Amino acid sequence: MSIDLLNFHLFFLIAFLGYCLGVFSHHILLYLYTKERSYLIFAIYVVAVFGGIIAITDGGEELVSDMPYDLLSFSTETVFLQCYHLALIFLTLCLNETKKYFPKLYRFSIGISLVVTFGLLFLLEGRAGYELASLSALIAFSLTLGITIYSIQHNVPNSYEYFLAIFPLLIAILIYILAINNIQDYQHASLVVLVADSWNIAFLSFVISKKIKELQEERDAIIKQKELDNIKLSMQSRNAMIGEVIADITHQWKQPLNVIANILNKLKATILFQGQISNKEILHSVDHSFEVIHHLSDTIDTFYKFLAQYSSSKEQFFIAKEFETIKKLIDYTLGSSSVKLHFSINANPILKGDSNEFIHAVLNILVNAKEALETNNVKNPFININLKIENKNCIITIIDNAGGIKVTPLELVFERYISTKSGGSGLGLHMANEIIVKHFNGKLNVKNNSLGACFTIVVPC
Repeated sequence: MSIDLLNFHLFFLIAFLGYCLGVFSHHILLYLYTKERSYLIFAIYVVAVFGGIIAITDGGEELVSDMPYDLLSFSTETVFLQCYHLALIFLTLCLNETKKYFPKLYRFSIGISLVVTFGLLFLLEGRAGYELASLSALIAFSLTLGITIYSIQHNVPNSYEYFLAIFPLLIAILIYILAINNIQDYQHASLVVLVADSWNIAFLSFVISKKIKELQEERDAIIKQKELDNIKLSMQSRNAMIGEVIADITHQWKQPLNVIANILNKLKATILFQGQISNKEILHSVDHSFEVIHHLSDTIDTFYKFLAQYSSSKEQFFIAKEFETIKKLIDYTLGSSSVKLHFSINANPILKGDSNEFIHAVLNILVNAKEALETNNVKNPFININLKIENKNCIITIIDNAGGIKVTPLELVFERYISTKSGGSGLGLHMANEIIVKHFNGKLNVKNNSLGACFTIVVPC
């Protein structure tokens, strides 16, 4: 072999080993950053290719010498080559997603590859072992080719690209097997394998990048759909709770409307039966009517604020102000109910988040407590709401005397569609927990005490 050709072979081998090192480092870093298993498997495969090339070229000796088998022992070469075969099979199974699409083929391939690989490791001895080494290579690459073609036939994503990556390598290995059986020039066969491995690694990097991109797009679509589902659930919960509150308000509005009707009837009766009415009496009736109308207007304004466009914006708000809104809303729902509501606001911290969502979460808990008290016909029913600051956290406790929650374990009340009342949607407490945990980075806990349930909201302030 000429000096120029020797130098070219050495240069190509060194460049290939440097390329392997670069690809390995790159994919290890990608794995550490993304935790995608495909990057790690490919990095291991590149190391196995490196070992395979070292074995095939006897540490580079066979590229520059006519006397092979000098640098590495036959057993060392065998171990490197078998690791190479195993890595190729496992990479094929991974990239073709054989376990997902063809579980029986996956188990068969794993079994065959392990039996053949470790079986041959114990059988290979001496130069004659090259015949068994050739058999091992043929089995490994035939299995790889078979899995890939089967995946293409069943339209597995990226299987066609994977075929383009490994097919030149399979041809090169076939040439190499012919060479070690003295049918072709050995030095040129090793070079062909080196070139084919370079193509294989480069094209597989493209295949893996494409596969990861598709997986990321699929995950993004799932995350987006999940966000849409959560918004839908939130709106369902909100609408269900609003429906219950409005039903109570509609009932309570009948009383002030009856008051106005009575005032008008009294004015009418006075005019009809007495023939005249004093200005003082008219003004008194008008003032009284305006008081009632102002109350109804205030109710509308409060609900208009709460029913405003759903935004989930991150803004700072004073919690005491929002509790005034909560108090008005829950007062309207209680109306003539015997449930006593006690607020103990000992601080006015600032929270960051959507104030409407905060009102929504607290109202869900209060409405649940009110319904539990009414359903259980509790004597002297009450709901206590306490607010305090502790260790830079805003702590809100909501306590009732409805007898406690009859769900085991208690944490199940925050699961979707788990309801504490007959015919309930099971969304109220679930959405309250979602809002507090995900939108306010807080915690919502529940426990039963001697009188009833105790909900504790802890959010940073």
